[in-house]
Amino acid sequence: MLLLLSNDDGPPSASSPFLLSFLSSLRTSLISKAKGEVKVRTIIPSTQCSWGGNGFTVSTPLSISYLYPPSTEPSLLRRTKEEWEEELVLVDGSPSSCVNLGLWNAEDIWGSEEKVDLVVTGPNFGRNTGTAFEGASATLGSALSANLCRVPSIAVSYGIFGRPIRPEYVAAANEIACKIIWRLWETGFPEHDRARCYSVNIPLVEAITKDPKVVWAKVDQQFYGRLFKREVKERTIDAEGDTEPLETKGKGDEEKGLKFEFRPDIDWLIHPPKEDLAEGTDTACMFKGEITVTCHRAAYTEVTMDGEREWKL
Repeated sequence: MLLLLSNDDGPPSASSPFLLSFLSSLRTSLISKAKGEVKVRTIIPSTQCSWGGNGFTVSTPLSISYLYPPSTEPSLLRRTKEEWEEELVLVDGSPSSCVNLGLWNAEDIWGSEEKVDLVVTGPNFGRNTGTAFEGASATLGSALSANLCRVPSIAVSYGIFGRPIRPEYVAAANEIACKIIWRLWETGFPEHDRARCYSVNIPLVEAITKDPKVVWAKVDQQFYGRLFKREVKERTIDAEGDTEPLETKGKGDEEKGLKFEFRPDIDWLIHPPKEDLAEGTDTACMFKGEITVTCHRAAYTEVTMDGEREWKL
């Protein structure tokens, strides 16, 4: 079995804290369950790429480097297998670009054209429940991009419900995620319909360490509003060093033009009112401490229209 692992949070960092522990759990779990040799290849963006959906990097060439933890310094040269325990391929491109490279350019990257059996993306730092988060998620988007190559995929996301994140919650989530991945691999991809994508959301809460409950869920219908805000900089206004916002476009700054930074106004999505949580949806289940699984296809949903099929202009 050959599994391709990718993510949208990039290499290990404060914004990508789950990758290495999940990778270790994944290897251990698959080796114990699978019959025959198990291989896991990891190819990820070199930087944080959240909110990228299923976008590809097409305007510039994709640069490849190799990272060998615990080192944090990427290398342009690949080491021999005897020199490392874990190898991460870093790509200066989007998550979907990473997945596509891993599926179709393996000979150049790893020296092997062996066919990938399953793509797993994540674990995402934060839940991906509801249409707003799922539609923007590069964790789910890159998993769906594998489906467009007729490769089955599973996207994994961890919901954050408290800080600091407790290590025992992460360990439990890793174990549960691996069990779900194996169950879906065994039963969720029938021969006649293998191009499926499953989105798995696990809340990092105490309940998953005691009596984890896994449910099929519907996708919560959500909407978002403003995602960008005019960029501001600060200026010193007194001897104490106090500052005040200063808009980037002002007198003398006309040549700089308007600038907007990503500052989404989505508090109602992160902290939805209880009355807005529709029973049986992935968001509602997550806020009850349940682990959700939803099945997706790499296709827009068609809406059946009434009336005559042919238009008359």
